[in-house]
Amino acid sequence: MGAFASAVECPEPVAQEVLEAEIEAAEQAYMNLDDIGFMDHVNLIAGLQLPCVGESIRRPVISKVHRLMAIHLYALGNDEDAMKGMEAARHAFDHPIDDMLLPPDHDLRVRYEATTEPAELTLVPEPRVGSLSFDGTTGRERADGLPVVVQFFDSVGMAQQTLYLGPRESLPTYSAIPRKRNRLLACTGGASLLSASTLGLGWAMRTKLYNKAADPTTSADNLDGLRGATNIMSFTSGLTAGVAIGCGIGAGVMGEQ
Repeated sequence: MGAFASAVECPEPVAQEVLEAEIEAAEQAYMNLDDIGFMDHVNLIAGLQLPCVGESIRRPVISKVHRLMAIHLYALGNDEDAMKGMEAARHAFDHPIDDMLLPPDHDLRVRYEATTEPAELTLVPEPRVGSLSFDGTTGRERADGLPVVVQFFDSVGMAQQTLYLGPRESLPTYSAIPRKRNRLLACTGGASLLSASTLGLGWAMRTKLYNKAADPTTSADNLDGLRGATNIMSFTSGLTAGVAIGCGIGAGVMGEQ
């Protein structure tokens, strides 16, 4: 069974050329002041075409998706997310913008052209099956605080799900490799092994200490040295046992992460 599940039933995959043509039609409707036509195109893109693209979407097309969504949000009065959408569009691909679409002094155009610094990125968990792509780049790095077009691919590289996520939207639940939990489990195993080893050494030194103490020829300095080494081994064993317990608890709390 695959790692991903699509929320949209797609009768057949949508070619990204079809998606790009619909974006351009939406922009043309916007330039023609055709509000109803613009909304119809946006709804078709967001509701059916984008989720059903069956291949990796090229970065120039993704940039146009972000630009269109920014214009849509700006028209709805959501200036903040619209500005973030223009930033995402510039990060995805630097397209020249038609003055008929957004004049040079338009707020969205100004934000787009002012976006020059790279976005800060956050690593997301790696899928157990297949791979992820954020704004056309395969990998686990998602831009912080910006909208994103995320694609989930199966093991043979077919897009199983494509989503436009807003700046504050989380990824949908998917089966991920629990790397954080695995690191904590490795910590538990390593600390447990070290604890057992130092405990064994401590008992061996303790036995040697008692044997030396029974020998009247053993010097006090020798006994002090053995006593100190025994105490160090005992302390180290207890400390690493505590680390092993802490890592084990953390792995249980972490779950599938």
